[in-house]
Amino acid sequence: MLSRSCALLALMLLSCAARAEDVMSADVGGTSVRFPVPDGYVRTSVQEPQFFNVASASMTPQTRLIEALVTPDALDPESEVEESPRFMYAVVRQAEPMTLSAAQWEEGLPIVARTIGGLDLNAVADDLGDGAAERMGKAADADVNLEFGEIAKPRVYSQAGGVVRFAVKVPMKLEIEGTQVEQVLDCATAMLVLNGKLVMIAVYTPADAADTQFQRARTLLDELVQRADALNEGTIG
Repeated sequence: MLSRSCALLALMLLSCAARAEDVMSADVGGTSVRFPVPDGYVRTSVQEPQFFNVASASMTPQTRLIEALVTPDALDPESEVEESPRFMYAVVRQAEPMTLSAAQWEEGLPIVARTIGGLDLNAVADDLGDGAAERMGKAADADVNLEFGEIAKPRVYSQAGGVVRFAVKVPMKLEIEGTQVEQVLDCATAMLVLNGKLVMIAVYTPADAADTQFQRARTLLDELVQRADALNEGTIG
């Protein structure tokens, strides 16, 4: 199960069925923030804690995973169903205690966008790889090796509506107890302020060579951002 699922979780760089729950609340720096749970998805922190712990371990130490959402098939090692998109909610630990006003975020948003657009993700991946593999191995109680291919700089494609949106294609190879999985992922991420808290919403989909603009991941991300905004009474920015 882990070898099949962890590859999608490693970037870094998720009994509660979605049909019975379409909204979740999380404590972010002492503030309650609500997030959507798409129909047909489950919260791994509740449904499969080990999966959630491995997902958490795959993140950079500066990032705290709030929740990872998957379809039930992703948790079934016998399933032959094609990989479905995965969704993650996260927060930067250093920013979590801060409460941002709309004016503060409006001022800071362009700086955040420039910083993201200039990131050398290959350097980040090099730093992340060994540490993440060790943390994931402890969480999975297994030998884990993680390698990333060449990663382009993030493509910041929108700063509209108080949301920084960016996308990146990530080639990776994950080995767990001798079982190797190679995958290329399309990742679309949004950074936004909900209830005064800066959070990240990320969508991961198997890469499609014909989808050079990350359209599938971007469309799913837009839907999550809109729902999260509505759940928090339109607090974006």
